[in-house]
Amino acid sequence: MKRNKVALSAILILILCILNMSLVSASDEHNNLSNAQYTSVESIPKQQQEKIKAQAEQFERVNSLVNEAASNGINVEGIYYDDQKSKYIVQILNEDQKGKLMGINENQEDVDYEVVKYSKKELENYNLNLSDLMQSKKILGLRGHWVDVKSNKVVAIVDELDVKSELTKYVNEDALQIAKLVSFDFHVVISHFN
Repeated sequence: MKRNKVALSAILILILCILNMSLVSASDEHNNLSNAQYTSVESIPKQQQEKIKAQAEQFERVNSLVNEAASNGINVEGIYYDDQKSKYIVQILNEDQKGKLMGINENQEDVDYEVVKYSKKELENYNLNLSDLMQSKKILGLRGHWVDVKSNKVVAIVDELDVKSELTKYVNEDALQIAKLVSFDFHVVISHFN
């Protein structure tokens, strides 16, 4: 019994860290426990435990698929969880890769596939370009950046939107999302995405 509790605790920590999700979602309309505090695994309602366990198992199956894909020379460009579909979305570069993944995936119900334009490596290179620009202060007003896996783009946070033409010298325009920083306190508001 103690071993099961330890295993469940490990699964909970894995889910929380990897998926960056909370134990109880305030937006979950079926859940009235959004303000609950849990002090131990035993204090989590059984229904929540089962949901977390199912998501951990689903994640493990998807992780196995990605590992098998890599061992078969298939590049997975990104993965994200779609709450509406309750599935992982595996991003690949072409339909041929999709066919190969479908051939090795035993759990089709866990995954949908999405063909994307930019590889993980391309997006990481664009992100490095933005890091270099920030460090060198070559483009004033560039305040932050990251790779947004879901949109398959690099997001740049800027003071003014007029720096877009300068940024596109270093990042492909189609791979770039610009957001204007409105406030630089704890309540940052992004006023414009393009």
